Amino acid sequence: MDKFWRKLEKVVSRSKPEDPPEELRKKLPTLPPGTDWEDLGIDPADMDYDDLRRMVRMQQRAGPGDSFFDFFMMNRHRNRHPFGDPTTTKQKPAQKMMDPTQIQKAWRLPTLVAPDEFQDEPVPMETEEETEVTLIQSDSVLYRVKEKTADGSLKIHSLLKMMSAIPDSMLAKGNTQTKHRASSTFNLFMGDVSGSMSSFWPSVVTGWNAHIRPNLVGRTSIMTFGSRVTTKRSGSTSDCYEITERDFDGTCTDLTGALQTIVEEVYKCKEKFINVFFITDGGHNETRCQPDEAIEKMKAPAGKICDVFVLGAGNGFPVQYSVNIRSRLHNGRANLPTIFWAKEEYNDDMEQQMKDIAGYLGQTGGSNTINLSVPGNILPFNSSQNSFHLNEYVYFDKAPEELQEISVEVGKRKGKMQLDTKNADVDLYLNEVFRQWNGMLIQIHTKKETIPPEIVPFMERLFNTVMDEMKDKSATSIKSRLASKETKGYEVNFQTLMNTIKNILTNESFSNDLELARNILSTTVTANKYAEKTLRMKGHTGEEFDVDMKEFKDVLNREKSNLMKIVVPAEDCCRVTITSTVSDLKDDDINDLLELNKYDFLKTFTISGIPIFSPLRDSAMINPWIYSIRRILKSPYTIVSQVVLENMTTANPNSVDVQSKGVKLQANDEETCFNAIIPVFPPNVAPLMKNFMRTKIYAMCCTFAILKNPHIIDYNVHMAALGIAWVRILFENPVQPRPEYVRYRIKCIEATAAQYSERPSFAKYRDLLKENTNQAIMTESTVEIDGSTLKCESLVKPMFILHMAVQAKQITENVTIKNIVKTILVEYIGRCLSNNLKRDNDSVNKTTYSDYFTESFTDQENISQDVKKYIDEIKAKLAVNEDNLLKVFYFEEQCRKAAEKATKEVVDLHYVELSSDIPIKINTRKVNQLRNVSACGDVSWASLKTFAKEVGLSESDVAEIFSDENIFLYVAHSFRYTSSRERLETPLPDYIKCVEEITKKVKEESSKDIIKSLSEKLLKEMVNSWLNAYTEAHAGLVEPMTKSQIIQEARAKEIDVNEENFEQVYKRYRPSVGLMGNACQQRSCPWFLQPMKTYNEHSSTERRNANFPHGLHITSKRHCTADIRTISNKIVEGEGRKSDKPTTLERLAELDLLHLKNSYMQMAI
Repeated sequence: MDKFWRKLEKVVSRSKPEDPPEELRKKLPTLPPGTDWEDLGIDPADMDYDDLRRMVRMQQRAGPGDSFFDFFMMNRHRNRHPFGDPTTTKQKPAQKMMDPTQIQKAWRLPTLVAPDEFQDEPVPMETEEETEVTLIQSDSVLYRVKEKTADGSLKIHSLLKMMSAIPDSMLAKGNTQTKHRASSTFNLFMGDVSGSMSSFWPSVVTGWNAHIRPNLVGRTSIMTFGSRVTTKRSGSTSDCYEITERDFDGTCTDLTGALQTIVEEVYKCKEKFINVFFITDGGHNETRCQPDEAIEKMKAPAGKICDVFVLGAGNGFPVQYSVNIRSRLHNGRANLPTIFWAKEEYNDDMEQQMKDIAGYLGQTGGSNTINLSVPGNILPFNSSQNSFHLNEYVYFDKAPEELQEISVEVGKRKGKMQLDTKNADVDLYLNEVFRQWNGMLIQIHTKKETIPPEIVPFMERLFNTVMDEMKDKSATSIKSRLASKETKGYEVNFQTLMNTIKNILTNESFSNDLELARNILSTTVTANKYAEKTLRMKGHTGEEFDVDMKEFKDVLNREKSNLMKIVVPAEDCCRVTITSTVSDLKDDDINDLLELNKYDFLKTFTISGIPIFSPLRDSAMINPWIYSIRRILKSPYTIVSQVVLENMTTANPNSVDVQSKGVKLQANDEETCFNAIIPVFPPNVAPLMKNFMRTKIYAMCCTFAILKNPHIIDYNVHMAALGIAWVRILFENPVQPRPEYVRYRIKCIEATAAQYSERPSFAKYRDLLKENTNQAIMTESTVEIDGSTLKCESLVKPMFILHMAVQAKQITENVTIKNIVKTILVEYIGRCLSNNLKRDNDSVNKTTYSDYFTESFTDQENISQDVKKYIDEIKAKLAVNEDNLLKVFYFEEQCRKAAEKATKEVVDLHYVELSSDIPIKINTRKVNQLRNVSACGDVSWASLKTFAKEVGLSESDVAEIFSDENIFLYVAHSFRYTSSRERLETPLPDYIKCVEEITKKVKEESSKDIIKSLSEKLLKEMVNSWLNAYTEAHAGLVEPMTKSQIIQEARAKEIDVNEENFEQVYKRYRPSVGLMGNACQQRSCPWFLQPMKTYNEHSSTERRNANFPHGLHITSKRHCTADIRTISNKIVEGEGRKSDKPTTLERLAELDLLHLKNSYMQMAI
């Protein structure tokens, strides 16, 4: 467009006058209805010849009036001058035309056009002529609502679920639902086509055309907004409803222009019913007029019914703006969700949201209104009304018996409803009614209107009343838990709902838009619309679950007699519920529990075990052996069940980690926070559970308890988690004897894992570990088991399998155990290092031999005598010492450059000495810090040492394989071979030859590093010495000086200055504060009063100090007649300060402000 405007300007400037101004004014284009030139900041009568000629030429190029208006608006949104570039020399003064920001800021609500008369418009009953009342059939339902009041009495209210469609008997003869709406419906699509929407737009097109377009009736306008708001198509035919890929242009985001246009379209249309579809993914970035300025002016269109569907895309959409426009413009159905949200770009999320929106359209095609003969409320305690929309819930402060004669009317037709009365239940409240009420509360709150204070307590009383009735019917044991599970679930859902709405109503702002979106969605969108997608079982279908459950039941029937003999003491049960996996299986009502659907079964069946906190990661879903544990709960919470976790995992104050779903058993104790359970059985029970542990249902329960994923079954996750927990215990408890509960916990882990030891995959791996250790431990060996290549995903696997084999006396030879442990150590270092060596190969900061085989100067705490010697040599070259550093160098950079040059000369002189005297020694500190969870599992060097002792190696064996000499070999071997297979197929090198080779490598690569390190230290020492001298010399307060004082003292220092040349010598002297801008005024500084061009560099060293009191002298001079406290407060407040660095009273207390104050008072005399 820039090129276009330049060309247009050239064409106009080269043209000759064609018509007189009066004729030109007659050719002014026609603006759209509801818009005048004043709205655009233009007065045609005030335009001169050139302005009008440009307008005519624009009209000729743009076409009819509306096209010109779009053309004009396009350039207003692109921040262009409407009739040319105001910066050109031939353009008239820019103030004659308002820029796009000014235009948007001047925007006001347009004149509201009244809708055309609607054929079936309801009229108040008292104004209507008496018509016959017929009995109509509908799906309306009347609910009895019970409320137990504070005094214990029971009060009865009613809820009416409005019909989902107007009965045909109440429509005009020959009319249908579609015809009924088509004559007075306007649909407005406003879609974001900015660049960031590119990944969403294809699914917007698909979703709209497939789901929403077929449900539209009446007139439709398809509009888009990027850098401009554009009408793509408009009309009442099917092709006008379509959205295409070509509608996307990928520019900026004029959100303000889009919102203003939506309001303008709604206000100027003549239709009664309006559906607005607003889709966006990002905030406003086109003009300086923010959307909230337009939103504040918005009002719902009186006399029209407007449903606003707001659909956010991705994680950056402007939730608050979206909620605000919906709340201010929407006056249609109360049960319409506040916002819809497509979170993901590359799946079906956007299309699913479109489908959900179409579901609301499909109910009625829009918001039909029906009059009731009895006034009711959309929201209790709010104003009552007679007119309601289809599918809404209407509240009456009356019992159902008082509403049996209620009638409805549409236009001039009346009908009496035949109503069935039902009791309102908890599902109705949670999934329908409360969400409608919450949506209304959000809308009232957003519009800053008064919220009925009684509404939230009223909702709580209704919920508690129905819950009390449910609890009275509860039974005991599993049956009791099933009932308790149901009631507990309702309680959790209700508290979540209430906490969320309270959070929205009390928070003026959220930390980010996504937090607000999650709160809005969880509160106002009907839960079961999203439940199917959220709980859909992936990877383990319902049919598979049914088959697997049949297998589990068969095992249960076969093992029932053995189960009944098991006695599980309380200490082996969940510390909260006092239940266990075994107690559930023994329960008489276990079959009822097994009849639950998959998800409810996973949440309700007790899986008892070790409570842990794990940072849940997607990679652990693929490879469970790299699962990691950050915390294992301690006594008394040694055993907990996943039932407790599921009941507590809600959006309440106990929730500590939204991503990892961690909850605290004790609200104020971080150490009781857990998010997963590792199932274990007592040692005497575990062998009896072997057949259960082999079932797919138990594997599914373990997967859910450990990974929190109900969609997959991982047959290795339980064994892997047991091993990882065991390694974690070794890490936390390296010293024997361990606490009693820890010893028992290890026994339970060992007993449970033993039930998997003969599983073919684990047994074959154990045998390979014993017979061909290297192949068993490499990441991907050449050995195949059952047709698959063997992999060692994590070193936890061979560690735990070896431990279990030693416990079972399947591996007993000390030499074999020692070899396996040693191989694990080599591979651990190799896996940790290989990642860095490969990644850093071309990096400046790559891992080097000197990192692990030398002790560099940077590792020493104190400077050696050699370093001190080098510093003395540098000072000698610079002809300086501690006393004269500041005399030689005026500012820091001057000192630094001289020191760099001298340092290089000194280091070059000692190069041979430095490069030949490099001590070769394994850096054990670096080895201890090695860690790579993704390659090695949750293992550390310290836990490996404890593991070596745990598998039975003697102290001498452990000392040998962890000796500096062997570690030297492990690291050197890992540097040479970064591939696991090469590393383990090649024997370790001879130590003496290895040291020789490493010495050579270190000398090749590390002499430069050591010299660099030494040079940096020498340079730092020199600069610090200068800084210390500078700080000492400038510790006092700078005294202001008069001109005569400066001349007197400067001449005493043999500086050639007098009254005549003072301004040439001290060019930047400020007499008002007695300070110079080109000479230091610190009397203890050797550069005192010396005029220098580089004074700023000298003084910046002090000014950049965090404690430097900026504005001190200016403020002290200004208030020198005041007391010290007043002066201090003014300085702290920032008076006279240009810097944004504050000064504290504590800092000022260290300065002699009284002396400074007196100096200024003396200067004023």
